[in-house]
Amino acid sequence: MKKRFYFISILILGVLTIANIYSTAQYLLGSPAPTAKVRLKVVDVLTRLPVSGACVCIPEGEIYACTDDRGNTPLIEVPVIADHTFDNIYKRNFGLITVIVYKENYVDHIMMNISVRENEVRQGITVALFPRQESSPPFVSIVETPDENWVKELIDKYRKK
Repeated sequence: MKKRFYFISILILGVLTIANIYSTAQYLLGSPAPTAKVRLKVVDVLTRLPVSGACVCIPEGEIYACTDDRGNTPLIEVPVIADHTFDNIYKRNFGLITVIVYKENYVDHIMMNISVRENEVRQGITVALFPRQESSPPFVSIVETPDENWVKELIDKYRKK
């Protein structure tokens, strides 16, 4: 009887210890960020032909992918990181990522503020690379306008009735 009591006590103590370690780790490390998925297409701006072998980087997750023969990336899982800039006027229900694209003999391209939503797939993002020439700038920078629905709701919220 005593052996059974000790065995059950040790078992319960072990389970509680494991639960404590798990909850402490979650507290210290935080829970994983929500994710979305994106797929990009990279084309030559002059010919509109696909650019294969272009490197695509998502800095928020230090994620890298290359384009295939059709200029497409694989489906890339990205973190949905909240931007709290406008929380005081109208909270955003989406996150923002940055996309950097580069390929030899092309001008580097950076797209900022790309909207992504948790558990959604965003396709149809096309990056048009400029062939590098002597007079080319070192990079092209594009900033995406905020999510259209969010902007409409923000306008409606502050429109005087």
